Amino acid sequence: MDETTDKEKAGNQPARPDLYSLSFQLTIYVAKTLSALTASFERVEKVHTFLLVKV
Repeated sequence: MDETTDKEKAGNQPARPDLYSLSFQLTIYVAKTLSALTASFERVEKVHTFLLVKV
């Protein structure tokens, strides 16, 4: 049984991400996560400040 894909038969590399692409995706994921955390902490700080001013 031949398990060669059509892309491999056409002379192209198999469809799998390379290290650069994985690294880039990880960087984007980390940046988005840190951005979301920062926004979350800023909202908590604003609520905290609001509550302290009201007291």
